[in-house]
Amino acid sequence: MGLEQNELDAINVPRAVESLSIVAEFEWIESLIHFRIRELCEDELLDGLPKVPELVAGVHPYFDELIEKKVTMIERIALALAFIAQSAPQYLDYLYTKNKYTDQLFSEFGLQHPGHNGLVPTWKTAFFLYSGNETREHFELIHHIRTDARLYLERMLVMHTENGGNAFHTQLRLSKELLHAWSYPAKYPMKADPDFPADEISSPLEWSDLFINDHTRTALHELRLWLRHEKDMRKHPKMGKHLNLGMRVLFFGPSGTGKTLTASLLGKEFNMPVYRVDLSQMVSKWIGETEKNLARVFDIAERKKWMLFFDEADSLFSKRGAVNSSNDRHANQQVSYLLQRVENYDGTIIMATNLKDNIDEAFARRFQLIVEFPMPDAATRLAMWTQILADTFPLSADVNLTLIARDFELTGGAMKNIFRSLMLRIYDRPESERTITSNDLHVVIQQELIKTGMYIIRKNY
Repeated sequence: MGLEQNELDAINVPRAVESLSIVAEFEWIESLIHFRIRELCEDELLDGLPKVPELVAGVHPYFDELIEKKVTMIERIALALAFIAQSAPQYLDYLYTKNKYTDQLFSEFGLQHPGHNGLVPTWKTAFFLYSGNETREHFELIHHIRTDARLYLERMLVMHTENGGNAFHTQLRLSKELLHAWSYPAKYPMKADPDFPADEISSPLEWSDLFINDHTRTALHELRLWLRHEKDMRKHPKMGKHLNLGMRVLFFGPSGTGKTLTASLLGKEFNMPVYRVDLSQMVSKWIGETEKNLARVFDIAERKKWMLFFDEADSLFSKRGAVNSSNDRHANQQVSYLLQRVENYDGTIIMATNLKDNIDEAFARRFQLIVEFPMPDAATRLAMWTQILADTFPLSADVNLTLIARDFELTGGAMKNIFRSLMLRIYDRPESERTITSNDLHVVIQQELIKTGMYIIRKNY
């Protein structure tokens, strides 16, 4: 018979698994495997089915997920098997038991051997643990092995190719994001790799450290209002019907003017993880791979309620040209697919570009807000110099920050690099000589300008 929660709560435990930890879950599965094997071999069963560990919130992200999703018993067994196989496979060692008559692993266990990855549990394994060797009950559970079944639809499990067309032998594999969430503490965010081309971004700075003009500040205020009131607006019976999914924003302006910092500050203010999509890893020369990479990021972001930040967006979302080759068709397909995913994303997406005019017009029309980050003017640069040099070292009498702000058109990013070089220069002196001179500033500014192909022309008036 299949396992039911109320029945399992009433029976004894063959080993100590009551402790509220993830190990208790692993030991429960191990005990259940042992019980089903003895049942299959018609051994004497004195202890009865093992008791299911209690679900208590706040103990481990695994239990929190089970509680939030209100998983059924068969779903819980499937998720536990997948988690164990990908993190602590020693708890599945009993499944290596051989049939003494065939000297082979029991086919009832449903294990698969995909290449060099060792034995992997399948849905047949889960059905065996749930209801023993009851084939009729297994067929009643087969609806769980569909791409539209809940565990797949909500990206808890990922569907792998069935073995030889046998649905029962579909491997149990956790999605990468769920495995990460259950294996790592919250302070370790997911990192970019070829399968997940996005990194979380953050900043120790505050809004007071961002220097922007009034026009930019006004546009950002509208975005902050949306993030602050979106949930309440969607609950309103009339407004909720007329609001489009999500918010799509374009940041444009030269490098170093605060686009990435602004995205980080928005995430900090509204307690929303911000993930920057790595377009260099996203784009693939293989047809269809870019779309798969995009789908992976969007699927995870939708589940986790992330803000997505596409830097240098024009490199992928540039204007579509005439279709003269298969490569042209492929590039246009990528843009079309992105348009569709962006349109249907129920969250906040920020696209950043240095070249607004290069963005595809069909794509640009889908932005609800366009925010310009221009080069800072002289007054803004003076405020930036004043703040960045405050509370560091004394300024010599020959330093005129007003003239420096007027003469050198620098972005905040360039000034950050200059500040680092300046501090290294000052710290290299004896403590009694640590004063910032006009020459110090001109030297490090010149170094930064040369890096970008610009040179200082001293004014003689």
